[in-house]
Amino acid sequence: FDERLWPNEETALLRKIELAGGKIAYDPSIVVFHRRRGSVWQLARQCAGYGRGRARQLRIEGAFLSSIEQTVPALFLLYVMLLPLFVSVSPATLVPLLVYGTAGVLVSVETAIRRRDLPAALVMPFVLFAIHTSYPAGFLAESVRILLRRDRQ
Repeated sequence: FDERLWPNEETALLRKIELAGGKIAYDPSIVVFHRRRGSVWQLARQCAGYGRGRARQLRIEGAFLSSIEQTVPALFLLYVMLLPLFVSVSPATLVPLLVYGTAGVLVSVETAIRRRDLPAALVMPFVLFAIHTSYPAGFLAESVRILLRRDRQ
């Protein structure tokens, strides 16, 4: 593991194995337990840390700022941050947020029914939003830090 990448060191290791032609096996009988976060805020902090780790990983791998899977969440965060400005120009700019919110509610209700945990349907839309905004926030913050540090070097 590359200790500079915590968190995200396991993702970088798996990528190295695949790029070297190695095989990665999945065994559904192996269970890994992770400590659950006590609040949505703590979960958001965890996801922001994952975003920071991914920015460092991409920098080390030489794929920094060229990853489309990082661009889409960053654009969503930018959209959410600029939404008050957009809405003042045209209320139609709320449509993507309404689509996102509807999808979040539908996924939450389906998951709650499948797991027989109906109260989860009330919390999950907020959890999804926290995850989908905190991860790119961490990624962008670390990206800016990396870019600023590179300029000083």
